[in-house]
Amino acid sequence: VNIGEFRAGPQRALIGVGGANGGIIAKEEIAEAAIATSSVNGFRFSDGSSHIFNPLGLDQPQWASASVIASDAATADALSTAVILAKGQQLARRLVDSKAARVVLLEDFAGRIIRI
Repeated sequence: VNIGEFRAGPQRALIGVGGANGGIIAKEEIAEAAIATSSVNGFRFSDGSSHIFNPLGLDQPQWASASVIASDAATADALSTAVILAKGQQLARRLVDSKAARVVLLEDFAGRIIRI
């Protein structure tokens, strides 16, 4: 099911993960899971600013894109938005270590991919 995020039931699905510049940055196979990506270039306002911003107005996104595989689409979407704002890799590592997320993909602004 594609509802902005992707969710697969018991059948395996191979998902191409889109990066900030629109290209495929990874391929992930999921089953009984969902994947969501937050990207600074997902939508831009007329002034050029990204739709992803810290609601407290403190920091801009720290990553060009962040993708999260989790058990459901709502969780994957919420976590990808949180991770894209988080400095460093600590939050991503905590999410995977705690099993809140199965995988986190971080894309830096130079296009490098970190898989956690």
